[in-house]
Amino acid sequence: SDYMKSPYSNEEEARFANGGAYPPDLSLMAKARHDGANYIFALLTGYRDAPFGVEVADGQYYNPYFPGGKIGMAKQLEDGAVEYQDGTPASASQ
Repeated sequence: SDYMKSPYSNEEEARFANGGAYPPDLSLMAKARHDGANYIFALLTGYRDAPFGVEVADGQYYNPYFPGGKIGMAKQLEDGAVEYQDGTPASASQ
């Protein structure tokens, strides 16, 4: 995977912007996990409402692809978030 500069100048800034959690470097995760690119795709597109009986605390979100199902990272990709000049419909999976 290609190196990507962190959007944060240091760990403290990163934690402040993410409710105290230090976000992982997904480029490293792609290398470290079996089938890493597909895992990241599933993680970024896999947010769901928690199933009945599963409690999710404030500041956490349900994602069945994350170990334990509860993740501190909010959903990052949304349908329609990008507008293509040719009119192609934009979906989170793109």
